[in-house]
Amino acid sequence: MYEQFNKQFQAQFGDIFKQMEGQGEPVRRMMGLMLEGAEKYTQLQLDILSSWSDLTFSQARATLEISDQKSLTDYLESRQKLAEQCNQKLNEDAGKLVDLGRDFGEQVRKLAAESGSPLASIPAAAAAAPSASAPAQSSASTGSTSGGSGAKRTTRSTASKGSSARRTTKSA
Repeated sequence: MYEQFNKQFQAQFGDIFKQMEGQGEPVRRMMGLMLEGAEKYTQLQLDILSSWSDLTFSQARATLEISDQKSLTDYLESRQKLAEQCNQKLNEDAGKLVDLGRDFGEQVRKLAAESGSPLASIPAAAAAAPSASAPAQSSASTGSTSGGSGAKRTTRSTASKGSSARRTTKSA
């Protein structure tokens, strides 16, 4: 009796494995793609952190080297170059992040198309990340209403644990 039960169980279990074999490969590939994306994203963050840290420490050293009027003047003049350098660095870092997201999205769509997933029907343009030149959106939402002698602006910012606080200011 147990032998028949074991044989039947093994046959059913074998059938389940055969069915999952065909479905498991796209899942494994997707998980590999997600892991690779997380590694790339983490490496990008570490690279950005390292470059900004280097910049910060070099500026701190330059500040410590101020010893007279001329070195102070040189330091203050270098601040304009620093501002331009920081602006360029921010744009480059944002571009790298956008490219990373765009590449990941393309790979997901390609994998979905190969596996016949409904994700394959998402148009590339709709799923593409915004360009680095597009203005950045903050997490705060703002709305303006006009009234009385000036415009009111309501800003909602998220505080800890998901609660939100509202602040209304009146500008002339």
